[in-house]
Amino acid sequence: MKKLDQLPPQKRLEPLPPDERAYILERIKDGDAEYSNQWREKVRRFASLYARNLSRECKRRFGSEAQCHLEWMAEILLTPPTFLSDCPIDAHCLGAVFYCLDALAESRGGQLRKEAEQQYVSLSHHLGTAGTPDAPHSKGSKFIFSEETWRAEAKTAKGIVIICPSPFSLYSLTVAKLLLHLEVPIAHVIVRSFSLKRFSDEWRRDGYRLIRKIWRKLLLKSNENPEQTSISLKDICSSFYPEFNDINSLAESKKIPVSTVDELDEAYDSIVSSNCAVAVFTGGGMVSSKLIQTLPLGIINVHMGILPDYKGMDVVQAPILEGRFNHIGVTAHLMEPALDTGPILSHFPTTSLQYTSLGALRNELMAVMPFVAVDAALGHESGRLEAEKQDAGGRQYYVTHKRLGSLVGQVMKHDARNIGSSVETDAYNALRPIAEFASQTSG
Repeated sequence: MKKLDQLPPQKRLEPLPPDERAYILERIKDGDAEYSNQWREKVRRFASLYARNLSRECKRRFGSEAQCHLEWMAEILLTPPTFLSDCPIDAHCLGAVFYCLDALAESRGGQLRKEAEQQYVSLSHHLGTAGTPDAPHSKGSKFIFSEETWRAEAKTAKGIVIICPSPFSLYSLTVAKLLLHLEVPIAHVIVRSFSLKRFSDEWRRDGYRLIRKIWRKLLLKSNENPEQTSISLKDICSSFYPEFNDINSLAESKKIPVSTVDELDEAYDSIVSSNCAVAVFTGGGMVSSKLIQTLPLGIINVHMGILPDYKGMDVVQAPILEGRFNHIGVTAHLMEPALDTGPILSHFPTTSLQYTSLGALRNELMAVMPFVAVDAALGHESGRLEAEKQDAGGRQYYVTHKRLGSLVGQVMKHDARNIGSSVETDAYNALRPIAEFASQTSG
């Protein structure tokens, strides 16, 4: 047998013989903290990454031993964590367990299913009684709405490139409209086409969530979620240049060059020729170092989550599942080839306790994001905002399993302590000047 205590988990999870799987599991259950946490995190990331495709990936990777490996992974993930002090259950490991159980044949893992349900009940109880934690120690400046500051900085701005995932993206369109309203020159718009390959890649990751996104965002041209909120991205977008419903027609009207590309690297020459210092990324996939280096000040992304703690996907749900209801918000940062790791410029913090549904919370965060993006671009170019290197650590999150997604909804309905008929949310208060701001639009 290999001396696995002298080796970290495999960089790529490969088939392991039964005796080695048993040894690893025994050491984890014996409470070897560092070894246990390394393996739990490795297995969590693997199961959560492949998610609904986990069964197929395990069959491809482990062959006839796929079911045994799935049970082994579930056992590792169900072992009580050694690094959580305020929550008895690691919700994200439990979500990975549910993905493993989904991939197992119904005849397998009976005891594991019982243990998973027991942990689910314990987690539900904990989240229903959790106190209100302190706010996170965020990096970067706190976002403040200031049209006066932006207009002053707009006078010296060289121009901004917008990189967007679709011509119909409300977020991209709102960023463009805000820049035009502030008289900030938009030097170029890069639009990534929605090719068959891109659809296939996103379908593999998101499944039916992709259809929902296409339906609401591209076809209905509406907010991400149907819930009504005090302020929404669609309302803001409609307040400025309401005659334009897509970024291509807006760009054509304002004589802004547009490049449509299959892959973002194809925009290299267009960005170089724009002679800009900074770009705003509003979606479209990972960005290469080659593309980032074309701009002296880099590419700015606004991440719907508080960095450096919450990287990746579904990072609005993630802190709620950890009982960290105040660790919600958005973060403006400079992009790097790695996911959500770049230096931080600013952040907008809020709490889930002002909302009774995830959809309403996400809608209002989306309404804030264009302003945070424009503020970050202007502040970075002017020197008002200083980029702060992210601390090491944090965690990468993936698509939340449907069982835990339902739990988020239950927790928010049950735990909306501050909800009242006249509650004004952080997002609404931060953008309160929008009414006056929009009324001044000349079109």
